Amino acid sequence: MANNSIGDSSRFTTRNKLDEFFRLHFHQSEDGLWLAQFDEPLPTSLSLDQQVEHILKYAYLSECNVSFVKMYGYEDPKEMVGARFPQLFDNSEVANLENLRLFLKDGYHVRNTETIEIERMEFVYIY
Repeated sequence: MANNSIGDSSRFTTRNKLDEFFRLHFHQSEDGLWLAQFDEPLPTSLSLDQQVEHILKYAYLSECNVSFVKMYGYEDPKEMVGARFPQLFDNSEVANLENLRLFLKDGYHVRNTETIEIERMEFVYIY
């Protein structure tokens, strides 16, 4: 009897099938999900402040789902892909920069944070 539980990767025989599985769940999620990439790789040996500056300069939104774009007043992920980080959250807000530092300190994980973000019509939201 085959084990088809979530987390059982034995049914995936290739990297492409894993990517397909990820993308299917990523895009169908009701949670706002996104993926960032960098024009220049982020050297983890940099200080926290240098890493923050690097992220603000080189990071961009490379993929997101419909739930995410609706939080910003858009309908289609294609409308936001390519957005730079300063377009996504207000980096003049001290709390946002502190959350970015916490993300870095916590091994590049986000947990229970609140950010102040600006959506398409320039309304400010707290997530």
